[in-house]
Amino acid sequence: MECNVAFSRIAPTFLFNRGADSLTRRQLSIVRKGWMPIGTGWLLRAMRRRTRHMPFDARDVIGWEANVNGWLVPDADLPNSDLPEALAVRSVAYLSAILAAFERRSTGGVMVGMASVAPFLGTGRHTASTTFWLDRPGERPYVEAVSAFEGQAVCLMRSH
Repeated sequence: MECNVAFSRIAPTFLFNRGADSLTRRQLSIVRKGWMPIGTGWLLRAMRRRTRHMPFDARDVIGWEANVNGWLVPDADLPNSDLPEALAVRSVAYLSAILAAFERRSTGGVMVGMASVAPFLGTGRHTASTTFWLDRPGERPYVEAVSAFEGQAVCLMRSH
């Protein structure tokens, strides 16, 4: 796992020991539906309807995957007082579960998941999002360095 300084500041020490108990029903539903290949790309099956609006682009498979697999982390049930920390926990738990589902389904390759937590338009609240793409040798990575992200907390995880 690779996180920038901002993510390390908000992530609690127990973060990496959390499991599915911190996920919402919707997140668990996405995990259960798993992955599917489309062309040379990989898609979260629950995001399939998005492909109407983002048709497969063989010229930029990594960009297509990152866009179609991107999703805001649910936060309506979380109190504002501990929102950044709770979003960090929920995001990392989701990344772990989705990457484990990919490992069970795929025939190879390394899937990368990214979680980001950031202030929302000066409202005092935070928002989080996640996305996934396959790391393809010989292609420029979608994210080259988490340290390049300023103003938001970013964490990358990779499948095994």
